[in-house]
Amino acid sequence: MRSGARQITALYVPGDMSDLHSVVAPSITWGLTPLGPSTIVRIPHTDLKRLATSYPNLALAFWRETTVDASILAKWIANMGRKEARARIAHLLCELGVRMQRAEVGERLNYELPLTQEQIGDATGLTAVHVNRTMNALRRDGIVDVRNRRVLITRWDELVAIAEFDARYLLAGTTKPALPSLATKAIIRVEASH
Repeated sequence: MRSGARQITALYVPGDMSDLHSVVAPSITWGLTPLGPSTIVRIPHTDLKRLATSYPNLALAFWRETTVDASILAKWIANMGRKEARARIAHLLCELGVRMQRAEVGERLNYELPLTQEQIGDATGLTAVHVNRTMNALRRDGIVDVRNRRVLITRWDELVAIAEFDARYLLAGTTKPALPSLATKAIIRVEASH
């Protein structure tokens, strides 16, 4: 925002295709910021349109990716609007665990999280102080331990219950179409801007 405030509206894990919806809506109103060493591959919209037209299965894979992005955004908005801090953070940790395991860069219960408490706050609509208190409470309860940029979930079922987490919005139970490997070694965040 002009004030310097930010809202993280998406986190991408290795292999995700960020900004795919810009093929049909090319005006840019956000930025991509890597949180660590990353490889970002830029593919011209004309090439993506040509591939989607020539290869219908690839077009369906692109469509699926944008559907997952939209589902995640809708879930994040609902979480910020209707859940308390503990549930918001629990949901983010559950979601990232499932996505990291699916991308084969971590396990659902143990994965790298290169986010600061401020960035977690920017993704969940909370202050860094509130994130710190909430993470400490989850740690004290023996549900999750986050330190040294690593998440260790010790009681998955309890974290899922707190979050009211249901991975179906990630299309996690379906086969992910094979796309060219665009894997990176870091999460990328997208920031909304005006």
